Amino acid sequence: MSCGEKSESVVNKIVVVQKLTILFGGRAIKLLEEHFPDAKLLLSVRHPVKWFESYYNYRVEQNELSILKGTPNELIGELKCKGCRRHFVLSTAKGRFHRYIARLHKTPLTDADEMQWLESSNHQQEKPRLEKTMKKMNNPVFFLEMSQLADANETRSKLLRHDLQKFLGLKTAFPGDGIPKVRPTRKEIQENPLNVSRIDICDEAYLPVRTELMYISRNASKWLRNHFLLSDGVFVSSREHLVEILGGWMHDPCQRRN
Repeated sequence: MSCGEKSESVVNKIVVVQKLTILFGGRAIKLLEEHFPDAKLLLSVRHPVKWFESYYNYRVEQNELSILKGTPNELIGELKCKGCRRHFVLSTAKGRFHRYIARLHKTPLTDADEMQWLESSNHQQEKPRLEKTMKKMNNPVFFLEMSQLADANETRSKLLRHDLQKFLGLKTAFPGDGIPKVRPTRKEIQENPLNVSRIDICDEAYLPVRTELMYISRNASKWLRNHFLLSDGVFVSSREHLVEILGGWMHDPCQRRN
């Protein structure tokens, strides 16, 4: 088997979902169904408030402030820009991870109890659409919350690597004693400040955008815990701990940071 053939074989079996808004777009999800019907999906999410702050500051650090098209409080809702060459790369609407995940149709999407957590707020339109005619995707999903990758508990960290190995069908264990960090920590950023204007989402000035993100976060927490994690074909590691983490999405992380 050539390198090309081996690479193609791996790609056909595993899809790492790094940007839900792209993968679960109308056309993209059809391509997934057509070309990767049996692929294993790795889904990772992060508390919407932390995600928004991190993504905004990343763009600032990359000197890409111009493509954000607004200050944090101007990025609330499902934003459109007529005549713009570039779409909004960031908005609170893009933090509705649960609505994108729901497009896999791992849950019924029929009863009122479930659908109430998938509704949008007054600021947002009902996107992405959750059509009743959507086909249920058979792709197995391994779901995790980003904080699990930096878990200081050695037992859980080891179990996560083992569970991922088992899910992916790998014969060789992941090397090392932990999962390496690529991005700098908050402490490292504070100790080595760059000449850029990062935001602190906990500042009182950003209460409007944080309020919207917390509305999203609480709905996502309830849907993920009470519906998605109970679905067939959804695999997790350290379930009780994961449920606890997602339960933390009910609370504003700024309350602990301050």
